[in-house]
This record gives sequence, C-alpha cells and structure tokens, in this order.
Amino acid sequence: MQLVTQLTPFTCGLACVESVCADFGVLKRQEDMLRDFRGELLKGIVKIEHFGCINPTLMTHILIQYGFSVQACRDHRPEIQQEIFEKVDPATTAIIISAHFKLNSHHSVRFGGMEDGDTLFAMNPTFNGAKIDKYSISKLITWDYEFLVIERKEGSNV
Repeated sequence: MQLVTQLTPFTCGLACVESVCADFGVLKRQEDMLRDFRGELLKGIVKIEHFGCINPTLMTHILIQYGFSVQACRDHRPEIQQEIFEKVDPATTAIIISAHFKLNSHHSVRFGGMEDGDTLFAMNPTFNGAKIDKYSISKLITWDYEFLVIERKEGSNV
C-alpha cells in the first residue's frame, strides 16, 4: 500500500484516492484531483480554506471517473465489517474508510489489513506525514462513517 501524505490539513480523502491510484497503476495525484474536480470541490466546502475536503459521495465520483468501480457500505454490524475486511485482496481491491466526526468534518483513512478479529490497520495520511495506525472495529462502529470498497474496472485505461 502506497503511503501518501495529504497536501493540506483537509485533503485526507484525496490522499487516500491517490494511494489507491498509485497501487493500481493510475497516475493521478492530489494536485490533479484539485485541478480536475475544482468545481465539485468548491461546491462541497463551507469555508474556502477547507478547499480539498471531500465527502464519500464526491470521493466515489472521482474514483469512478478514474476507472474504478465503487461500492459504498454503511453496515455497522461488526460481523459484516469483519467479513468484508478479511476478504480484501490488496492486489485487486482497496477500501477507504471515511468517518464523519461530530457532524462537522470528514477524515479518511485507507484500509491496510486485519491484525486480529477486532483490529485493523490503515494508512492515516496526516498532514504531518502518512503513517499506519490501528483501529478497533468495535470502536469504529461508534463513529458515523462509511467505507468504500474499490476495484479497478477491467479494461479501464484512465
């Protein structure tokens, strides 16, 4: 999994998309996304200094434009999440988890794998440098979040 640091304090979602793109051979960076989707990004912000902040709906749109199929999942049952997370083949599938904190901002991380039945690890693209963090599934279900299951469309050459 490609570790990608977010460009600004608000581009965590774009950094996760860049990481997925890098791993699946799509040469798109956060800078490209800021340029290519500037209109959509401007529509979704409350303050101009938050430019680059992205919600799961816009993230899905960008991923589809870059040749991926995306399935959003909001099922918070731990057994369903664990089943989905454990079935991920990093050669063909990626997951981005987007949490909505206190109804005022999103933060996205890229799923990296399972450590045990309740612990997953993910790339956290913090502004101070991307790193791998651990998250408890039982804690994750207390957040308002969804995750995007991403696969490269066969034959796509974006």
